[in-house]
Amino acid sequence: MTRVPAPGSRWRHSNGNEYEVMCIANLHSTNPQYRITVVYVGTNGRIWARPVTDWHRSMTPIAAEGEK
Repeated sequence: MTRVPAPGSRWRHSNGNEYEVMCIANLHSTNPQYRITVVYVGTNGRIWARPVTDWHRSMTPIAAEGEK
């Protein structure tokens, strides 16, 4: 199974934009029609959603303060 990012975690897209995961949708769905989806927000306040199976293709985690 694909790793699911934690709500509140911060990520950088390969284009340099930064995002924060707001929530995970459909996490408990057993119907393949409703895929697990990452809902995230950019620094400009725009909200996006992407299937978790495609998340790690272009997103890299940003370490929280105090982490390395």
